[in-house]
Amino acid sequence: MSTAQGSSVLEDGARLEQLATELLFGEGPAWDPQRGCLFFTDIAGDTIYSWSRASGVVAFRTPSNKANGLAIDRIGQLIICEHVTSRLTRLGQDGALTTLASHYERRELNSPNDVVVSRDGSIWFTDPRGGREEFVGLPRPSELDFCGVFRLRPDGELQLVVADFELPNGLCFTPDESYIYINDTIRAHIRRLRVDDGTVLEDVVFAEIPGCAWPLPGVPDGMKVLGDGRLLATGPHGVWVIDAHGEHVDTIETPDTATNLAFGEADLRTLFITTLTGLYRVRLNVAGAEPVWG
Repeated sequence: MSTAQGSSVLEDGARLEQLATELLFGEGPAWDPQRGCLFFTDIAGDTIYSWSRASGVVAFRTPSNKANGLAIDRIGQLIICEHVTSRLTRLGQDGALTTLASHYERRELNSPNDVVVSRDGSIWFTDPRGGREEFVGLPRPSELDFCGVFRLRPDGELQLVVADFELPNGLCFTPDESYIYINDTIRAHIRRLRVDDGTVLEDVVFAEIPGCAWPLPGVPDGMKVLGDGRLLATGPHGVWVIDAHGEHVDTIETPDTATNLAFGEADLRTLFITTLTGLYRVRLNVAGAEPVWG
């Protein structure tokens, strides 16, 4: 399972455990500590699912507007990227759905894809055009002439952070939130931006993901950071472990194309991995970085 010698992040003897099968396009895992469950999406299946030890896999919300990325905010509300509506929404604990963002400068967003919440309450999300295509969205022309990354400020203002991506996809913060990683799937690389209140102070290509080519399987998509600062990102053959220098040092192999990942359970040492057709978990020997709700 782990291809590099002496650098594995897996617990001794750990093996992938399959939790869900027969998905059409698995994505968007997000651990909810209050409910003790993982939420994840099947984009093409138009459903948000939950998984818990007690109940297994349960359909949570269907139809979901072909939801993709998910996140949990500070008070346990579910933040949802919707492909069909081009909206970023929030599902309250009372079941009420609120639109957080749908337009930028009076033009409809492309299709919010992946999302993360920072400790100040800001919501950051990528906005490629994938949700305007067959199978994973609703075909329609784009109103924006760029694919960007946005920050929804705590005061509700939508701020464009960067607009020069070809296909912005997964994103995650370093543990101290001084940097944010964002991958560009078509260009097969991961950028690292130093940000201050949404302003980009530094922008570099942090890591290349060779051996992949969009739209073939095994491209950079979902990402998360371990507590020790190493980056986990989907890539060829599974989930890549990338060190502080941007070097690929290990692979957690998956039987199917990995699409996204999340840390979960009480110690944050369970890695949940969505693939095109399933959901898996595996135990790590290091905890994930504390998410916003921590």
